[in-house]
Amino acid sequence: MKDFNFDQLVELEDMGIGNNAHSSNKLSDAVDLLFWFDERKDHLPFSTLVTKGYISSESREHDVFQMLSSSAKSGSAALFKSGNLKDSQKRETLVAVWQSVVSSKAEKVEAPRFYPDNVDVSFLKYIAALSIDTENIHSLTDILLNKGIILIIEPAFPGLGKDGCVYKNKAGNPVLALSLRHDRLDNFWFTLLHEISHIILHYDKLDNVIIEDLECTDSDEIEDEANYLAKECIVDRVTWKKFALGKNKSERKLYELSKLVKRHPTLLAGRVRFETGDWSVFSDIVHSVSPKEVLGL
Repeated sequence: MKDFNFDQLVELEDMGIGNNAHSSNKLSDAVDLLFWFDERKDHLPFSTLVTKGYISSESREHDVFQMLSSSAKSGSAALFKSGNLKDSQKRETLVAVWQSVVSSKAEKVEAPRFYPDNVDVSFLKYIAALSIDTENIHSLTDILLNKGIILIIEPAFPGLGKDGCVYKNKAGNPVLALSLRHDRLDNFWFTLLHEISHIILHYDKLDNVIIEDLECTDSDEIEDEANYLAKECIVDRVTWKKFALGKNKSERKLYELSKLVKRHPTLLAGRVRFETGDWSVFSDIVHSVSPKEVLGL
């Protein structure tokens, strides 16, 4: 039987977890976190968090537990239920800690009120059009924040295996995080557009965190809808079919389409690679720009 740390439970209650009108549910969440933390200590990325300056090496367990507790308080406690992410225990642990870092950063951002009607397909197309100039990446945080969307770019921990996440905080502001799992523009922009698609299509469902693995083939209806909208806002299906890049794999046609739709060629190259499963095609194009270098990370 796992050790039960009542001191940590008291600490959680002092933070407000398990001390409100729904205290029985919150207390259950607190207990879930205590057992979750105890079971996964060996998988916690202490060294990565210390290197990034997020925790102290002297109080690393306390600091990580406090970080996870704060994330639970902000509404992410479901992450700490065993098997929630349907991943290996190690990866599930990394994802939960990464999302807690995202949550901690998002809490420090002052955002205007979010109005769902102000973020629609036309806005998504506007964001997609920004891809044509790599320097526009620097403007994204402010552009999204003006709409009440909090963008957090938190590079993936080793072994994370996820592209990003999206959820809404207690104030109703969507929080959108990118992990830069693959240091390529096509991955950066498609993940961003995919997450904004969730905000447009599934805002009412974002009380629960959506953790993204865009390489997963076992997608559900919600993921299929977000994928479809993101792809349509890059290139509509009629135009995509007309150019048939998946068949001819012509660089000339690729750049011709890029100029026509005013989207960066790496987005088009990335789609061809994904849809054909041929990861050798257009390799020089997709690796021509590093988002991390653009962002100074």
